[in-house]
Amino acid sequence: MVTTLQQQRWTYVAGIVGTAIAYAAFAFIGFTLAHTVKQVTAVWAPAGIALAVILLGGYRLWPGVWLGAFIANVTNHVSPLTAAGIAVGNTLGPLLGAFLLRSAGFDKRLQRLRDVFLFVVLGAIAAMTVTATNGVLNLGLAHVIAWHSFAPTWTLWWGGDAMGTLIVTPFILTWATRTRDPSDGKALELLLLFLVTLLVAWLAFSTASSAIPAIFHHQSFIYPVVMWSAIRFRQRETTSVITLFTIISVFAIAHQSTPGNLDQRLANTMTFLAILALTGMVISALTTERRKARRRLNVTLRKTTRIAQTLQEAMLPKRLPYHHRMQFDALYATAEHDALVGGDWYDAFVLPDGSVIVSVGDVSGHGIEAAVTAERMRQALFAAAVDTDDPALILTKADRALQLQSNTIATAIVAVIDPRANQMRYASAGHPPPVVATPSSPPQLLQTGGLPLGIAREFHSGVQEPKTHYVTLDPQALVIFYTDGLIEFSRDAQAIEQRLLDCAARLVFDHTARPAQVLHDEIMGKASPRDDTVLLTVRLLPEA
Repeated sequence: MVTTLQQQRWTYVAGIVGTAIAYAAFAFIGFTLAHTVKQVTAVWAPAGIALAVILLGGYRLWPGVWLGAFIANVTNHVSPLTAAGIAVGNTLGPLLGAFLLRSAGFDKRLQRLRDVFLFVVLGAIAAMTVTATNGVLNLGLAHVIAWHSFAPTWTLWWGGDAMGTLIVTPFILTWATRTRDPSDGKALELLLLFLVTLLVAWLAFSTASSAIPAIFHHQSFIYPVVMWSAIRFRQRETTSVITLFTIISVFAIAHQSTPGNLDQRLANTMTFLAILALTGMVISALTTERRKARRRLNVTLRKTTRIAQTLQEAMLPKRLPYHHRMQFDALYATAEHDALVGGDWYDAFVLPDGSVIVSVGDVSGHGIEAAVTAERMRQALFAAAVDTDDPALILTKADRALQLQSNTIATAIVAVIDPRANQMRYASAGHPPPVVATPSSPPQLLQTGGLPLGIAREFHSGVQEPKTHYVTLDPQALVIFYTDGLIEFSRDAQAIEQRLLDCAARLVFDHTARPAQVLHDEIMGKASPRDDTVLLTVRLLPEA
């Protein structure tokens, strides 16, 4: 326990000493850039250092700020009393800024737009009025400046503190706090960003490169670099780019022989860079919020997809029926990426007379509601088939049930296959046409039509109820049913239909393959479908 307390004390002392050294060191650099009044400069990084230290280490580090400010001022041609008074304001300003930011729920990572605006308004603009007002009052009382120059001196002091805070504090905070937010850019791109930053800064602020056309010396070229950093990377990289621009620009201006007031030139440049820093931080915060929203959406999407997929798979038939004259194969392919699980279904069951009823359909929409509606439709079709084996009448009854229970629209096809008569009766409600392939004739798309289920037919005059079609089947025919996810995953639907027919022509002779799986692999391959897909195949077998 004693050792721990001693370590804490030494850590606290080290924090105060380190703060004082950092404050004083950067203060000396700032004073070398002062022109009109030796105690006031347009470049004042210590203000940003002090605010960052207090936000990170707590209010207890204030003695380090005061000590650093006192040392810097007492060695800069002011009395110890005046230096102590100025140090009080230089300490109270960051303390006030940290208090206001913490009270407002400020996040030091600056990843939210509200945190950026809180930092600008409370940490830079409001808090630094304390340092400027106190400092200029002390200079006036010590007769370092005349009272008639109070306003311009105050403006220069406040501007130096505020701009230094806007540039330095975010740089320290973003590198001192951990973040799990990944950037969109890569390591090679980051290196390229760093090199481009150096080049653009040299062109924008250096006058030594007279051989290069003057247009490339314009500071507006800095904006694309900052936007690049803000959009592709995080606040860390963006604040680093701004800090690098600031260092190069201050160094270049300080060593220029351009006539005029150095304070004014530095103030103009720092104002430009501060506005640029604000713009970059805002864009970076918006980009980070967008990334987080996208990740939250993806997580929600995956959860919803898993739930809907589990529900859908639970509602689909556990196994296809056994029939000595038929072989069944089915496949349900889930949509990937941005799409949710849809409301596709398939079903097949044997009637007492040996015929088989097959139903395939697709409910509009995605997610859990679509999956539940699909199960209702499957059950409604099954219930209707108990009373009749007419496909058109089965669809009509299911249509009425759907309109009573939901306002959803669905496409469906119902087929009754009689292997004894080698005949199939079917009716469609806006569903893609099935394919029939035989060993003796080319595959063909059967005739379909009708409105989807769920549409109030009284509002569509002249539209007939579903119609039952009849087709004679070869004893070794292969019938393929599917949903529109199979043909609409590509923009060229005609090419997909032709590929479907070609694959069916081969499968009718291959009795060893799983037709549904082969169709899926050859038509869709490894492509990510935008919609769910159902494939159901029925192969007739000759009489043994």
